[in-house]
Amino acid sequence: MFVKRFFIIVGILLLLIVVCGGIVAFNLFRDSAIKQYFATMKPPAATVSTVIVKPSEWTPGVE
Repeated sequence: MFVKRFFIIVGILLLLIVVCGGIVAFNLFRDSAIKQYFATMKPPAATVSTVIVKPSEWTPGVE
């Protein structure tokens, strides 16, 4: 009876350790993946607008 209870307790503890270790490992992996993603991400290209220039008369003053 004691041996059976011992194995049940040890099994539950091992399962708990595996689950907690999996959560910690997943969080470490997620953090490194996010860091790698942002390290290789390039900024978007800057938008530049152009206008065709035409000569015109300039008169100083406020309209």
